[in-house]
Amino acid sequence: MIKLNLLPPEEKTSIIERINLLKIIKMGSFSLFFLLIFLLLLASIWWYLSIQLESADSILKSGEATPQGKALGEFKKEVDQANKLLKSFDSLQTQIINYSFALQKLTEIVPAGINFKSLSISNKDIKLEGHADTREILVSFKDVLESSQYFEKINSPLSNFLKQKDISFSFSFQIK
Repeated sequence: MIKLNLLPPEEKTSIIERINLLKIIKMGSFSLFFLLIFLLLLASIWWYLSIQLESADSILKSGEATPQGKALGEFKKEVDQANKLLKSFDSLQTQIINYSFALQKLTEIVPAGINFKSLSISNKDIKLEGHADTREILVSFKDVLESSQYFEKINSPLSNFLKQKDISFSFSFQIK
């Protein structure tokens, strides 16, 4: 069977354009239909949830009106106040510096031949004065302080290392 199309080319393109336009209109109306169904579904869900929320609010209000509900509300206020106090106590605990721990670590790293004369602690700053038998012992103590993971910003005056023996020294450093 032979198909003949004797229409002029302008007429062919016009027919194809009309067919394509009809396809676009069909797909658009189909999409619009499903969009409307989706919107109706969302609206019904919203309406259902708003009814449920109103019902839960009314139940909550009626429960709060009872003596048990009032006692529960007062208990909740007391718990909230206790929680605030605990948070403030916790913030105070984080500000406390454990001086005994620092002193323990300091005494663990002191070599033989070092004697302390005075030790003053202010916040995280420590000032240490003492006596060392030799310069080598004092240098090793300074090196141990600098390599310690518990102390930082070690400040040692040059006058600590001028004498060879029987040295009075002073260090200042901070607790990490």
